[in-house]
Amino acid sequence: ADAIDFPCVMISLTSGNMLASAGPDQGLPDRVRIYSGGDRPFFEDVSAGGPMVYLIHNLMSGDGEVEHVIEKAKKSLRPYTGDADYLHGTDATAPSKAIFDRTYLWPTPLHTTFQAITDRLTQVTGFPQEHLGPWQVNRHGKGGWHAPHYDSLKSFHHEQSATVMVFLDDAPEGEQGGGLVFPAADPPIKILPKKGMAVVWHNSGPEGGLDDLSVHGELRILGDAAKYTAKRWVY
Repeated sequence: ADAIDFPCVMISLTSGNMLASAGPDQGLPDRVRIYSGGDRPFFEDVSAGGPMVYLIHNLMSGDGEVEHVIEKAKKSLRPYTGDADYLHGTDATAPSKAIFDRTYLWPTPLHTTFQAITDRLTQVTGFPQEHLGPWQVNRHGKGGWHAPHYDSLKSFHHEQSATVMVFLDDAPEGEQGGGLVFPAADPPIKILPKKGMAVVWHNSGPEGGLDDLSVHGELRILGDAAKYTAKRWVY
């Protein structure tokens, strides 16, 4: 008989336990996140409670995509002013409490590399392309950091409901700085850079409005190697 290939997928331990233990009087989970393998994008849950944070491994490939984004951004990187550090519950902005460089990239479908990344992003997250903002590329050099802040504000008329941030390089061996942190999560979350990996978090709660637990920051770079990230807001 011919060999038959059965697709193999993985689900999170929490979802697996719920599926395995569900009885006739118990409902199934509202969502089961499916994981693939190899060098294809796959998910990893980070937070069991709030805020909603998860990882997408291999969202960007290291075989040209990451380097292409960095190269396109380098020419226009400028020191960040802190203008968009929205304060919780106010319409004011925070004083600049950050040290890094930033630029914005507005690729069109004619930019095939960027379009391939966007197509992959929309396929694995379900975020519609028309709800995605431009690419925001940041460079943190030695001493670079970003104080805890929100990406969205309750009264801001263009509410960023979610954020996708892709690490464009690995954390150097021994480097303990440069991590993305969510200090209000229980327990607090710290994610170290991994090349091509995306971190996705929701800035809004299930009923809309700002999720107070979505406050986040980026730890100071302690070594000499720069950290690059590419971010898109979801509106």
